[in-house]
Amino acid sequence: MSEPPGRYERSPRGMLTALVVVVIGVAAYVGLRGLLNDNAATPVPTVDYHGWVKSGHQDGKLQILVPHPMPAGWRATSVNYATGNDPSWHLGMLTGQGRYVGLEEQWASPSEMVQQYVGAGASRGKTVGIAGRTWRVWTDSRGDYALVDNRPSKVPRHPETVVVVGDAPPAQIRAFVGALSPH
Repeated sequence: MSEPPGRYERSPRGMLTALVVVVIGVAAYVGLRGLLNDNAATPVPTVDYHGWVKSGHQDGKLQILVPHPMPAGWRATSVNYATGNDPSWHLGMLTGQGRYVGLEEQWASPSEMVQQYVGAGASRGKTVGIAGRTWRVWTDSRGDYALVDNRPSKVPRHPETVVVVGDAPPAQIRAFVGALSPH
């Protein structure tokens, strides 16, 4: 005994038609949802870095340079201090124009730090004197500008490298480096 045919055509053509209807429905849903959602970028939160500075100073392995004072309109957006056998200090900031500037300190060679924070294809530039120190300029093809300084560390036999890198104008980065101190 055979069943009577259903209301829908059961053939490859019928399956294809049903699939097209489902795909159109999903695409319409996704498109409508995109229009209804507020796609505004989530602002980057400001972080308080002062507690991290205090911890880094108590650890006593790195100088923990910070801007004193923070440039007007700038704000800290990321911070980290790691201790141990490979201590590191990071302070990420946005300028008043939303440009990024990062400060990195580690027991590492300048070449390692440049490769990690500026890029493997970075170009070495001239030196600049800022606040009594000689900084090496590095740039990359993406428009980043970096100043690199190798200095004696608080811990013997562990020279420390400081890198300040960002896409802010070079004059702003140089002024920022001039305001750095181990407070």
